[in-house]
Amino acid sequence: MPVNSSTPLTQAIQILKRHRDIECLKDQSIKPISIILTTLAAHAYRGEPTLSASLVTILDRMASYIEDRDGVKWIANPVHPEENFADNWPKQPSRQLFFYEWLRKAQKDFGRIVGKSDRVALTYLEEVLGRAVTDRATKALPSRPY
Repeated sequence: MPVNSSTPLTQAIQILKRHRDIECLKDQSIKPISIILTTLAAHAYRGEPTLSASLVTILDRMASYIEDRDGVKWIANPVHPEENFADNWPKQPSRQLFFYEWLRKAQKDFGRIVGKSDRVALTYLEEVLGRAVTDRATKALPSRPY
């Protein structure tokens, strides 16, 4: 089944991955893997109808889907819950540390869009994500008044 790239959840995940990529430009070795962001975002999403509301909700709720199993951070594979997507965090604590630093930074950066329309939010986020990303996201928005 094809993924609809214009849903608020899909757009939010794409934007969060871009934000992560920008934050990891100097050190790719600590970059949270895409499956972690995708899994946590999908769990945190509550069907918000707009991109801005989706981003805020996802970022506020993401960390609550990271389990603690006997002192080990666990992001379960939804298909195989015994598989931990964060299995490298104990071996490379800098990855876990960076994930939480990135999450706080993203909450701050995207927290500024609360209550804004998608178009206003995307314009505002151009400084964080770059014009090319926000232009693509804007084109994917439905053409209705904001």
